Amino acid sequence: MSRAIVVTGAAGFIGRFVVAALRERNIPVIATGRPAGRETTGVIPVAFDDQTAMVPLLREAQAVIHLAARAHVAAHPDPDANRAFRDVNVQGTLDVARAAATAGVRRFVFVSSAGVLGARSPPGGLSDESPAAPYDAYTRSKLEAETLLAPFAAETGLELVIVRPPVVYGPNAPGNFGRLLRWVGRVPLPLGAISARRSGTGVRNLADFLAFAAITEEAGGTVCLVSDPETPTVTELCRRVATLRGRPGLLVPVSPAILAFALRLAGSRPDARRLTEPFELQPTVTMRLGWRPPYTLNDELAFAVGAKA
Repeated sequence: MSRAIVVTGAAGFIGRFVVAALRERNIPVIATGRPAGRETTGVIPVAFDDQTAMVPLLREAQAVIHLAARAHVAAHPDPDANRAFRDVNVQGTLDVARAAATAGVRRFVFVSSAGVLGARSPPGGLSDESPAAPYDAYTRSKLEAETLLAPFAAETGLELVIVRPPVVYGPNAPGNFGRLLRWVGRVPLPLGAISARRSGTGVRNLADFLAFAAITEEAGGTVCLVSDPETPTVTELCRRVATLRGRPGLLVPVSPAILAFALRLAGSRPDARRLTEPFELQPTVTMRLGWRPPYTLNDELAFAVGAKA
């Protein structure tokens, strides 16, 4: 039997699917979470900065998939957002990587964010070679973690894989995008005239790639964008979801400029950007590695909303 793969953040939205993807491959899994996180059967609570607990746990592992992060913040975020994100996304990541190197783990798969490349994409989209352009506390913390992990991995011999997904959706997904999918076909939405294309990834596709990245020899040392094979407009996406639900779209054709202006007035500048500006990804490294998303966009949308594709 192969050595185990450790998954941090295993009780989270993505983590549960990563654990399932590994088990489908008959790979032993050590699922971990923070002591203050939700109690989940089979998930070992451990403080990532506790090296005396982390190192023995990781001695049984061939790889770590590091998902644990501060991402979706409540309506009243920490006033010192940069420090709060750094504590978890930078220092917490380095703590886990340090324990992995000490324990003799071979590979460290770090789940970063496509947002480190910017808030919007230029014509032709963002590629794996696009320069970094983080735009908020979250994406700055993810890029800082990437930047510090690279020399640490080179110094210790830890094989580093950096994975940059866009928005991730699936059943009961957290965040505004998850709420949008739950509203489509149920209430009128002012999203009937948006031409900007937005890349995303279904949670099962991302979980499949993370399992692939942890065990595939050629993936070591790579930085990978991961997204679904299709990049619909927000309007097209909403129409597909409504069709899957067998309901009218209820999409009102409001000008994107007017919609963005209204959202900014309401204090929702990030939502204005996510709904009206393009964010297209052109992954090439994943294709070169021989990985293809196992599920289509319609498959993943149907899975997310509990419908038949």
